[in-house]
Amino acid sequence: MPIDVLLNNAAVMGIDSAGTLATQTNENFGTLQREDFLPYFTTNVLAPLLVSEAFIDSVLASDRKMILNMTSGAGSMTTGTEMFAGTGFFYKSTKAALNRNMVNLAAHLRSIDGEAITFNLAPGFTITERFQGMSADEIGNRGTPVAEVVAGFVEVIDSATPEYNGRIYGFRGDIKPF
Repeated sequence: MPIDVLLNNAAVMGIDSAGTLATQTNENFGTLQREDFLPYFTTNVLAPLLVSEAFIDSVLASDRKMILNMTSGAGSMTTGTEMFAGTGFFYKSTKAALNRNMVNLAAHLRSIDGEAITFNLAPGFTITERFQGMSADEIGNRGTPVAEVVAGFVEVIDSATPEYNGRIYGFRGDIKPF
């Protein structure tokens, strides 16, 4: 069965080696442990590749032929480098790896099928369930409602062409640096 758009959207942030929600202190420099990194790598890096690999025939059999991944500005090598310095090592590094894998997959699929489209989506700070109920002071009067982000991404996806390959797009259609 053809799949027009495959969107890899799972991610973990702020978990411990047992897979339970934790503070991000296990991601701070001076507290890093290998076993705490593995759930991040498995979910944020390996899972999107395995899901894409499992469904590639169905994606290439469709008219749209799109594989998209949800990423984060936290994985950028060029922006936000001073923000939360010394923290979030696991989340940030796995999102950077996801971005690199997307570039590699886009090039690979382009060699197989020139119409295939692979890029990442970066929503920015979105007011998800995790942040609902927090005060404006806690959120810092920033963030975008989920409905606005989703509506923007629908437009980005609908307008996507093979020129989008290997890039990261925000929900307003802007190309994000990485």
